[in-house]
Amino acid sequence: MKPFLLENGNAWPILAAVTLDLLAGDPEYMPHMVRYMGLLISRCEPAFRRLSLPPRIQGGLFASAIVLISCTTAWAAISFCKYLSEPAYWLLSTFLIYQAVSLRCLADEVKGVGTALEEQGLEAGRLRLARIVGRNVSSLDEKGIVMAAIESCAENLVDGVISPFFYAAAAGPVAAVGFKAISTLDSMVGYKNERYMEFGTASARMDDIANYIPARLTVIFIAVSAWLLRMRDPFQVLRGVRQDAGKHASPNSGLSEAAFAHSLGIRLFGPANYHGKWVQRPYMNEDSGFPSTRHIDEAVKLLYLTSGLFAGSCFLMAVLY
Repeated sequence: MKPFLLENGNAWPILAAVTLDLLAGDPEYMPHMVRYMGLLISRCEPAFRRLSLPPRIQGGLFASAIVLISCTTAWAAISFCKYLSEPAYWLLSTFLIYQAVSLRCLADEVKGVGTALEEQGLEAGRLRLARIVGRNVSSLDEKGIVMAAIESCAENLVDGVISPFFYAAAAGPVAAVGFKAISTLDSMVGYKNERYMEFGTASARMDDIANYIPARLTVIFIAVSAWLLRMRDPFQVLRGVRQDAGKHASPNSGLSEAAFAHSLGIRLFGPANYHGKWVQRPYMNEDSGFPSTRHIDEAVKLLYLTSGLFAGSCFLMAVLY
């Protein structure tokens, strides 16, 4: 039996979601499922912490409950719409995939950092960067701001674009919603600090597992995109990823960040300030120079082409399936 989205060869919500995202982005005035997921997470966390269980088990039950509630809600809504009419089913499927993807929003935020730096200076660049990164930005100079923006672009390409499309094509809009719930959990409780070291372990592990295959597919599409944009030879990019991806603590983020570093021919990663503490991280593509604001524009081009090629592949896979 085919997944929900792919019944009767129905792959058009993927294409429609891409188009809608490129045209509309994520307007702040529009209700968004991530906000409701965030509210659900905030409301449920205290209840699970009161359970007479070890924190890791509390966190595992909590994360499972959030994902189950999110998927069940999406499945019930899609089932109801399909009962009403085929167009209603298509519209809701499109809307759910559209909200699971954040391509234009990511591109606009990253470009906004470069624009703020060039037009308003360092402090404006830091303020704009603080919208998309979790590190301390107060001491960053221009090259540090640019590096952080490009790293965020590379990292969020996977969980903000590639993974949602991957799950939508593989198992339908309910799976895309489930992935978004996992991603939201990780962004809210998947921290290695005193509060979440134990309780957030399950959320962080779920996110690592959910992004494992998409992150590795992303590297291939970045390498192809870099070749099409006449940036780098794809095999050079792949060799660079093999060399540098392991420098990142995450089993997934290092792949896309290393691919961006070698595609753009720049140095990324390196020492960073998180919550007031300096973390001594090695550089990726250390033999290259530091990036400038022009590399932000190149990173956004790479982001768009990689996303477009992958979304097109997902659409084709859904049609053929």
